[in-house]
Amino acid sequence: MKKVISLVLVVVMVFSLSMVAFAAKLGDVNEDGKVSAADALMVLQAAAGSRTLSAAQQKKADCNKDGKVSAVDARKILQMVAGLIPEEEMTTSTPPSIGGGDGDDSIEWGDIVGS
Repeated sequence: MKKVISLVLVVVMVFSLSMVAFAAKLGDVNEDGKVSAADALMVLQAAAGSRTLSAAQQKKADCNKDGKVSAVDARKILQMVAGLIPEEEMTTSTPPSIGGGDGDDSIEWGDIVGS
């Protein structure tokens, strides 16, 4: 009986660790095991309608968890790649604002790097 309980505990621990590893890959849209500018490019292409993402890729691309894949998600990926935000922030449910706060939602380099 102890062996069965031990086996069940091992299976539960492995499953839990795999779920943590999956959660850490938010932003890894091309599913190569790392978050990079290539992932941000895929997000921008999907937002522009020139690329179709699978359901799993869409889930990983929606970094601000607003239910949409947009340039805001690409911005968040680039900020993480540049080290401007920690990976842990990639799980936030609060969408970041874009643009200069003046009602213009265009994105400029200063918006990406946070200056």
